[in-house]
Amino acid sequence: MRTRKWLGHSTFAALLLVFFTAIAVAQEETRPSGATFLGDTGLWFVPTAEVLDNGSVAAAGHLSTFNYEQGFTAVQTVAGSFAVGVGERAEVFGSVGVLTRIDRDLRPLFQSGQPNVGGAIVDFPHVNSAFSGNKFGDVVIGLKTNILSERQQAPLALAVRGWVKLPTGDRKAGTTTGELDGAVGLVMSKAVGNAEIAAHSQFV
Repeated sequence: MRTRKWLGHSTFAALLLVFFTAIAVAQEETRPSGATFLGDTGLWFVPTAEVLDNGSVAAAGHLSTFNYEQGFTAVQTVAGSFAVGVGERAEVFGSVGVLTRIDRDLRPLFQSGQPNVGGAIVDFPHVNSAFSGNKFGDVVIGLKTNILSERQQAPLALAVRGWVKLPTGDRKAGTTTGELDGAVGLVMSKAVGNAEIAAHSQFV
């Protein structure tokens, strides 16, 4: 009777050990990640070279405010972003500017005698009023393709990343560049303990 109890307890303990070991392995294989403001895997302005698993979906929303010296201008954007894993090496991502508002404080609005502050904003060249109102912004669609991955035992992760910006904003209000824009570049990242080091370059 004692032998059966001991065997039963031992088997139960072994099952618990296997169970928690499996959880630990799964946790080690799964790395937490965030999203860039364009939607791909990374953190805010810095993308990482890893991509989502096949079929995985990520979504986020953000509120951002950028201040420009030209016209003492503040640009506020509310956007939603997404990313979808395609296969084992690719990630489709995008960002939708649900609301964009531009507030230009300089009076008069444009001053040719003060080129440092009296000119137009490169990112929003069609602004021609003190306040744009709440308008729809531009839409970005991109693709990141993983070349090297630490999940495949590579020493670091490397990816090619490209995106295009569709001029869907309100041209009359100035909440768009009014033209098709885009960029392509390389992303490199490396996990170091609980941190991740990343660098990227792009050609606009």
